[in-house]
Amino acid sequence: MATTPSSTITAHDAEVSFRLLVESVKDYAIFMLDPEGRVATWNRGAEIIKGYRAGEIVGKHFSRFYIPEDVEARKPEQELETATTTGRCEDEGWRVRKDGSRFWANVVITAVRDGHGKLRGFVKVTRDLSERRRVEEKLRRSEERSRQLVESIKDYAIVLLDTEGRVISWNSGAQRIKGYRAEEILGEHFSRFFTPEDVAAGMPEHHLKLAAAEGQYEDEGWRVRKDGSRFWANAVLTAVRDEHGALTGFAKVTRDLTERRRADEALRAAEEYARLVVDLAYSAFVAIDEDGVITGWNRQAEITFGWPRDEAIGRELAETIIPPQHRDAHRSGLRRYLATGEGPVLNRVVEITALRRDGSEFPVELTISPMRVGGKAVFTAFVRDITDRKTAEETLRRSSEALAAANTELESFSYSVSHDLRAPLRAIDGYAQALLEDHAAKLDTEGQRLLGVVRENAQRMGQLIDGLLRFARFGRQSMTMAPIDMTALARAAVDELEQGSERALPPITIAQLPPAVGDKTLIRQVLANLVGNAVKFSRGRPAPDVRIGGRPEGPEVIYFVRDNGVGFDMQYADKLFQVFGRLHRAEEFEGTGVGLALAQRIVHRHGGRVWAESVPGEGATFYFTLARP
Repeated sequence: MATTPSSTITAHDAEVSFRLLVESVKDYAIFMLDPEGRVATWNRGAEIIKGYRAGEIVGKHFSRFYIPEDVEARKPEQELETATTTGRCEDEGWRVRKDGSRFWANVVITAVRDGHGKLRGFVKVTRDLSERRRVEEKLRRSEERSRQLVESIKDYAIVLLDTEGRVISWNSGAQRIKGYRAEEILGEHFSRFFTPEDVAAGMPEHHLKLAAAEGQYEDEGWRVRKDGSRFWANAVLTAVRDEHGALTGFAKVTRDLTERRRADEALRAAEEYARLVVDLAYSAFVAIDEDGVITGWNRQAEITFGWPRDEAIGRELAETIIPPQHRDAHRSGLRRYLATGEGPVLNRVVEITALRRDGSEFPVELTISPMRVGGKAVFTAFVRDITDRKTAEETLRRSSEALAAANTELESFSYSVSHDLRAPLRAIDGYAQALLEDHAAKLDTEGQRLLGVVRENAQRMGQLIDGLLRFARFGRQSMTMAPIDMTALARAAVDELEQGSERALPPITIAQLPPAVGDKTLIRQVLANLVGNAVKFSRGRPAPDVRIGGRPEGPEVIYFVRDNGVGFDMQYADKLFQVFGRLHRAEEFEGTGVGLALAQRIVHRHGGRVWAESVPGEGATFYFTLARP
């Protein structure tokens, strides 16, 4: 029996049906390319995704869908070659719409061949994955932020375990609390954090079972750090499961509560004696809660502030003993501590102004200690009235000022007296010289010797007075502080000594000296005095040697002048820097005994230190310090 035409599905009908099906797809761009890559067909999905209408794109090369850098790299041609060779090419990457905007696409190119295997073209299917990529990128950034957040947490040990309890991730808080670096602990079983007795009792495995069964398990107890020390920990162990409910591991969050436990224990012990100790205290004791309301008030607080205990308790501290101008700062400091756990006046002694009930203000010394009781913040403070101490300090300050004025007056007096003594001494020396020159013939040998002694002592007295004048003058001399090239200054001081000396100086070695800050003229005088002393006490040695050096140390520089001269006994070192203090007779070594005292005074005015070290017969080293630039 013949088949009616209405019941026969021809190849043409099938092709039409396929084209209608492809045309109806809107979520995929499905189109044909000829063997050269030109667009041969164009569906509704392609128009929606790429923005071209069929009349605009049919006959155009498909490379216009690629970004310029991919076109330059011949990526379109390479993908056609891959599809031709292997039958199919799949790729994900950026593509370009008609309006120039980019989208992330999944592309599949399939080679189409006829019955004889000849290439007839390509089918290209494109999906716009931009939204999925945005979601994935957002998820990736979220995961990265979460990882960074976990890593930044220092007060909690956050650890991931596999299903067997081995460590697979480790944050910086875990390293700080438990002492292990990540490379030391990854892959190790978390039971090593438990005490030996808990490990023997099977506690780690028991915790894993409870967390797996109930979803989460929380515990407090002793844990062990890398160094073997123990700490009191709060640990929360949470089971981690995949989307199918299969266990993939555990998240473990641990807090070190050792300090809190100590505080709790201290509080329990303190409560037994608190009232007795507080009421017998010589300082005012005040306690407040986290709202700033007074909860504790001892007998000395009643005396200090003038508020009876029953009236003080229940009042806000700020309104009771804090002057009005400081109340806002007090309240903001309390809020800051509650928010951050930090406070500028906690656990240290500070001085503040307090308020009595009668409105008078007075200085107090305050020590505030925070603690937590029942999860709430509590603050205890000991307050001591320091009015008497402040009065004494003010008296001392005025006395110091008076002493400084007296010293200034004494320096002026010394200067005047020394200056007035020079004239009669010059007269004595001059008349003695005139007697020797004009009347020597009338004097016998002893008379001439005695006149020489008179002149010698007059001249020595003049030198002593000159030294005293220099010492007194320095007290009134202003200083110009500036950076100093100490190497150049030391060389200048040595050159000056060489020019003023009648004898050749011994070898003087000057190292490269660190720079300093000071008055260049005065520091040059220090170097000249110290080097001059070294030269003086080195003469007569078989191989005299003087060295100048220095080294930075913290905020200052330590300089030294060292010699290999006669040295001195360290038990007399305290006399070195006294005015006219000498450790050797004047007949042995010349000098007035003012140089070292002047050097010390100059260095002290610069805020530095001076000292000396020596071994008799082996030389001496004099040190002084100056500020670094």
